[in-house]
Amino acid sequence: MKTYFMAGSRGVEALSEPVKQHIEKIVADGHNIILGDAEGVDCLIQAHLVDLSAKRVKIYCMGAKTRNNLGGWAVEAIERQTGPN
Repeated sequence: MKTYFMAGSRGVEALSEPVKQHIEKIVADGHNIILGDAEGVDCLIQAHLVDLSAKRVKIYCMGAKTRNNLGGWAVEAIERQTGPN
């Protein structure tokens, strides 16, 4: 089983059919999906995953609370780093 990271622009307003079909295959094949909690592509993918009743999804967010988790999936909260890189 593979894990797929999905991400994209916050300015995107719709997923193309080829993208939807690719996501559908990933879900049907039982792979894991990780993605963020932002508006735009993150939310569009989340909505499509809800429509597919996807279970193997994890949402990554900054801080303790997600902005969007449409499927109520597991969350991995990342703490903001401060100081020198």
